[in-house]
Amino acid sequence: MTRNLDTLFHSVLSLLPVSLLIVALGGAFAFADDAHIVNVIKAGSSQSVIVSATLKGAFTPKMRKSINSGAPVTFTYLLQLKRLRGFMWNKTVYRVALKRMVKFDALKKEYLAWEKKDEDEDDIDFKAELENANFNETGEAGEHPVAKRDKNIQPGSKVVMEPLVFKKAQELEKWMTHIENFDLGPVEGLDKSALYKVRVRCKMNQIKLIPPFNYILFFMSFLDFDTEWTNSTTFPVNGAAHRKSSR
Repeated sequence: MTRNLDTLFHSVLSLLPVSLLIVALGGAFAFADDAHIVNVIKAGSSQSVIVSATLKGAFTPKMRKSINSGAPVTFTYLLQLKRLRGFMWNKTVYRVALKRMVKFDALKKEYLAWEKKDEDEDDIDFKAELENANFNETGEAGEHPVAKRDKNIQPGSKVVMEPLVFKKAQELEKWMTHIENFDLGPVEGLDKSALYKVRVRCKMNQIKLIPPFNYILFFMSFLDFDTEWTNSTTFPVNGAAHRKSSR
């Protein structure tokens, strides 16, 4: 009898990691199904391609809990201007990665946020900003991380981007999920006889922390996902504003 109970106990233990993995994955898939881009708008402008868009369904209770735990979270918006070419592949004219990161300061009870942009999302990182934020939050003695990393920087140079500070979660969430009047690129040089469209998607990721925190956040990493692309309606470069709200 004792041997049978012992065997049953070990069988349950062996299945536990698999069960946790299934639960975590199931939660992640449900989360990913809810988040989507809407209202991709190309505003009328004679100088630039101006774009606005909104991310819906991203801030679930799981996401809020993750951010409030102090884990840095990034939203990377990928924006592209496509030239329509009939039966051929559409040509990408402009592409920009707009990356936003948030980190909750548990001591001051405020949200620190940063924004950077580049043509390639892999060229954007917030390492210096995170080191600086962690240094200020912990108050540990030792050399400041900026001084460690940039001894050859000229005096007066801005090494670390100053964060935006949000006291209320609602204000942070609005900023994280809205792109407003973003300059995607100049109109000059575009073919005025062609039609174009803008498409937008968002990639959400949780930045892995140094041990032991990265172990604690292992299951939270399943919150990482990409939305589908959402397109604007087609437009000529000298057209008026166009709007589309479908996924």
